[in-house]
Amino acid sequence: MQSISISSGHSGASHAESHGYSLYQEAWMSLKHAIDADLSQVSGFIFQKIDRFIQNNHENWLIASGLTPAGQLNDTDFFPGVRTGQIPTALLLAGVNTPDHNLIYRQIFSSVWMQNGRVALINPGTDTASSRLLVASVVKQFLQPDSDTIGALNPGFPHTVLLDDEELFTQDNSLHSFPSTTKFTYLALSEWYHSRQKISRHQSPSDLSRGASIPAPHSRRSLSQPSARTPGRQLRSSMFPRSNQAPRSLGRRAFDVGSDVHAKTITPVSKRSSSVLSDRTKEVSLDNPGPLVIILPQVESIPSHVLEEFIHLTSIYLSGPSDGCSRGLPIYLVLGLSTSPEAGFESRLCASTLGRLKTERFTVPPPASFLETVFEALIHFPGFRLTHSMTTHLVDSLFLCLDYSVQNFLRRIQFCMLEHYLNCPNPELLLPIERARAYLTALPPTELANMLTLHYPSVTSLVTDPSMSPPVSPTGRVKTKPTVVDRLVTQLASHWKLQYLVSPLLSWFQFICSSLSAQPLGKSTLSLYRTWLKNGLTQSEEFKLTLNLLSGLTKDNLLQAIDRAAGWLGSHLQNEKVGRFCNLWSPSIVQECCSELRQLERTTRHWYESLDAASTKINTGSGITGLETGPTGSPVGVSPASQALNGKQRISRWGLRQHLQQIAASSPARYSSPCSRPQTPWEQERSAFLTWLRCELSRLIPCPSNLPLHEVFYGPIGQRTTDSSPQQLISLSVRRRLNPPYQKCVHQALRDPGTYLQISQFQLDSPDSLNPALPDLCILYKLHLESTKMINLYDWLMAFATVLGEEVDREHPPAKSTQARFFHGIAQLHQFGYIKPTRHKADHVMRLTWGIAV
Repeated sequence: MQSISISSGHSGASHAESHGYSLYQEAWMSLKHAIDADLSQVSGFIFQKIDRFIQNNHENWLIASGLTPAGQLNDTDFFPGVRTGQIPTALLLAGVNTPDHNLIYRQIFSSVWMQNGRVALINPGTDTASSRLLVASVVKQFLQPDSDTIGALNPGFPHTVLLDDEELFTQDNSLHSFPSTTKFTYLALSEWYHSRQKISRHQSPSDLSRGASIPAPHSRRSLSQPSARTPGRQLRSSMFPRSNQAPRSLGRRAFDVGSDVHAKTITPVSKRSSSVLSDRTKEVSLDNPGPLVIILPQVESIPSHVLEEFIHLTSIYLSGPSDGCSRGLPIYLVLGLSTSPEAGFESRLCASTLGRLKTERFTVPPPASFLETVFEALIHFPGFRLTHSMTTHLVDSLFLCLDYSVQNFLRRIQFCMLEHYLNCPNPELLLPIERARAYLTALPPTELANMLTLHYPSVTSLVTDPSMSPPVSPTGRVKTKPTVVDRLVTQLASHWKLQYLVSPLLSWFQFICSSLSAQPLGKSTLSLYRTWLKNGLTQSEEFKLTLNLLSGLTKDNLLQAIDRAAGWLGSHLQNEKVGRFCNLWSPSIVQECCSELRQLERTTRHWYESLDAASTKINTGSGITGLETGPTGSPVGVSPASQALNGKQRISRWGLRQHLQQIAASSPARYSSPCSRPQTPWEQERSAFLTWLRCELSRLIPCPSNLPLHEVFYGPIGQRTTDSSPQQLISLSVRRRLNPPYQKCVHQALRDPGTYLQISQFQLDSPDSLNPALPDLCILYKLHLESTKMINLYDWLMAFATVLGEEVDREHPPAKSTQARFFHGIAQLHQFGYIKPTRHKADHVMRLTWGIAV
């Protein structure tokens, strides 16, 4: 992840700004390490599966090639495609191809490299117009890996100087005799790979340099494998040789192999290059050769016919020529798919091509799981917190609408934290309680008063409240009145307690709601946290609906949910997760919050026992209060005449309805509302539990914006308005920096570059004026804004030359240099998409910039 840095400005920059930046760096590094560790655990299992898939298939290839004892073969893991030409292929179902998937590919690169293998990563920008170009790109990366990638994976290794193509084939003796037409083909790769294999198995490099002869492999003609006999000959479009023509052999060549060719380095044959592997890896470099892994992150971007030809060629050199697997290559494919395999991969290939692949599917976790992991670390991190409006903007407007990239999401959080620390008047208040108290004590009284009245309006009423009297001790003696610093420290401590308790309490409440079929508050901790940030958890309509749903749960489901919540809270207290942030939490805060959680666990278990007892209690009596029965068993006060109905008397439907309404109105057992119905012991105990649940959540995790000094912890702080809503507004500058309106930014930069780009020499008297000192692109853009839909190029050229100060007319055309500058600017405007040529008039262009806001 790229770090964000700022310049300290001129020498007169304030010390508070630089100190705030140092505090930001300290806090961000602690948060970043925790998030990286959590994300590596989430994405680690998919990488481990792919790495195990490659290792198992490569071990089977080594056994089938006779490079390892056959007794080590595992029948359950044996890959039958080794001798049938099937390529072991890992289909990585990555969903939307975001920048985060590069981390998985780099992990695969690092693992294969440490196994003495090579990796070819075909980026989306690589030219894949033909299978020949694709094979050349793959082989080139195998022969000479990218030093930048190796340096990123192994920062401690020295930088490696890569060789050009001619130097590589000149220095490496195993590739010395290959003509230009067979450079970077599978034939050259096979010779290079197996020459290294012979050295590592039979002789030392010094022995082979005395004249060992290494036979060249048989070749097959294909689109990307031309014949060495006729280099300039055009090749057939068929993938296989003719049926009546046997594959031609290139004969036997003698190669003078140097001693440094087969050392496991990036460029072992160059004196300019240095090793990129550690001494431990060099010791293993003479063991069995490693796998050759080809990674295609976006396989949908490769044309179907190119992909088919590439798979056919790779399968030929996987199984080797006619002499079996002795000259085959251990090639493995890792294909990244954005869509389903049936739609984006299998439907694009023919049956014969699919038969050459032995595929296994691997699914990357969805972006929501990575986002949940990031927010778990953010919730556990003490100090800075995002406001609800900023969280909603980052998640809903940017993450879910732009790129689904967690790495970009972390950069935006990093920018928000930097913005908050630089704009916060007193970033030292974000430090632990002891350090914050020391900072407040050292402030002069006047600066402390200005800080409270100007920067933190939420604490003004607390400091100036005359109703607050000094506390009285049990002996009747008046204690010392708390100072302003004591009150401020108390409010800071309340925020620290709130930040410590919010995560376990939200998880505890989530376990209580786990038995609900419909969960209005959401099924993730992130949704609960966002509801709590907005207005408090208990004040939301979703919380009230959740309590109503809990009151309708069956006895067994509610008891099981409460038991799971109490059990989770007990296990959480035993395995506390603040170890990664232990240096940021005050010991007194941790001790007080742990005592609250233990008390909550005991109370939850008490409620479980009370509800369990109430569920088994039998309700004696009639269950109806205020109803007396007579000797015959009928309720007293009900007229027998009104109850009896003469069966012989005919009655209409309306009369029957009136009769039933009369009986209901005269019955003493009639209830005015459902609330007047007597409750069973279970219902009474359940109602008391839900009331206690609401009160406990309101007491332990209130809305943070209702507490004093909330401006210190929750940001970035937006512009203050007269709105009394507790939700803070996002600063407009922060929103524009996180997701700038590109069209409007380009428009303003071209229209008034002096103001927008802050360049003094381009300053204008008004945005509509023109100055010959402006860049040509700006002049042409402002001129085209004054035209209609169709722009005459001749008139445009004359106006452009006039602005530059030339006196032009029909007899005195603009200078050649002016015309060249004009057409260069026209080409730039066309590239931007502001104009386009028209077929009706050759000397006119069409304007495409209607509706741009000024």
